[in-house]
Amino acid sequence: MEYRNFRLNIIVRIIILLGGLTACSLFIVRAEYIRLVYLAILVVLLVVELFIYIDRVNRDLSQFLISVLYDDYTLVFRERGRGRTFRGLYKAMNDISLKLKSLSKEKETRSQYLFSLIEQVRVGIISYEPSGRVHLVNKAFNEMLATPSIRAGTDLKTREPDLFSILGKVALGERQLVKMKINHEEKEFSIQSAGFRIEDQEYNLISVQNIREELDERELEAWQKLIRVLTHEIMNSVTPITSLVSSLYDIVDTQHAAIGSPRLKEKL
Repeated sequence: MEYRNFRLNIIVRIIILLGGLTACSLFIVRAEYIRLVYLAILVVLLVVELFIYIDRVNRDLSQFLISVLYDDYTLVFRERGRGRTFRGLYKAMNDISLKLKSLSKEKETRSQYLFSLIEQVRVGIISYEPSGRVHLVNKAFNEMLATPSIRAGTDLKTREPDLFSILGKVALGERQLVKMKINHEEKEFSIQSAGFRIEDQEYNLISVQNIREELDERELEAWQKLIRVLTHEIMNSVTPITSLVSSLYDIVDTQHAAIGSPRLKEKL
């Protein structure tokens, strides 16, 4: 029997339960023990069903809170047939679940965008806690320092103790040139350190640049610009000479018939 009003459901169940208890008393007076046993079992089942019905809302609320705790927003409660007393409660829980799901999706989208952006920059970036636990690291950092094993969640202090010590020596807010041996080759890096705090947790943010590669690229770019300028200047210088030679050739060709000396013709 499913009524739309919670209070009415409780009243009906209590009336049925009282009727069952009255019948049990009557069977005791009449010494009808077989019927008494059957009716007593029915009364016990009614009591259990009443507690289950009353506790249903608490169980649904507990299930909702657990789903929120574990970021599971797939839970949807049926609003119809709950009665006017709890229809608003279940609707509010569904609305909260949808809102949290939307916020979670938006947060994940922003995180993916930020991670993709960091992966595209040519500067090595790593963020870790003072204890050494890595929070974020991009591809450029792993390639520059030949540390493919460093990932988000790994312990930098345990995995790369020498690198952890070198990065820790760079003072916060300062830039320092550091020489390191990478794959048996000594390289020079510009390392800058910064610190920030999120929810009472401190983080170190390190940016790394390869000085040699940066200088080589700039030198190559400078040479390319110089070659373009020289090519342009040479072409500007050669053009008048080419024009002059062409004019002289036209003059010689025009006066060819008027020149009597074969030797002079050869010289011209």
